[in-house]
Amino acid sequence: MTSEKDIEDSIAFNKIRSKYFHGDFDRIRFSDHPVKFDSLARNKLEIVVKSKDTIPHFVIDSLRNIKAYKSFPVFIKNISSKKIILPENKSLGTFVLNKKNKWQLIWNDNAFICGDDRYDRRYWVLNPDEIIIFSVNYFKGEEKTKFKIGLSNYFFSEEFEGNINPVLFNKQRTIFEAK
Repeated sequence: MTSEKDIEDSIAFNKIRSKYFHGDFDRIRFSDHPVKFDSLARNKLEIVVKSKDTIPHFVIDSLRNIKAYKSFPVFIKNISSKKIILPENKSLGTFVLNKKNKWQLIWNDNAFICGDDRYDRRYWVLNPDEIIIFSVNYFKGEEKTKFKIGLSNYFFSEEFEGNINPVLFNKQRTIFEAK
């Protein structure tokens, strides 16, 4: 049974959460049928990474605490003159140049990934000149290397430099190298 204190705590938490987290602003759409996504092409989209800037990346942990992490902004911009239909993206892939000189996807969080077979029915609509802003957490470490941010495993930002702990290459759930 829910107590009065639990209800008050939930209301207070939701007020705090709304200060740091915003909905999808009606940008994510759902369809009853599979959607044909637009191709990711340099004449349609641009990925701009501001790796020297710092913005907060807010998360809610399992105890309903809000934490802020140091991150940098990544801008996805529709540079075409038409609306673009993109697959729903909750985050971007961070690819790091590994010792084999291959671009390896690196997870920088402990997110629980869950999906279903209806991924082709959730999508973003991005109008001409509109921008989506993502926050991407900084990596910490002694080793300097090159990074790319991917909207997929073949559509990337320009390379940029950063630091990483090389142990992260071996601690991945799955090793994925982009072509």
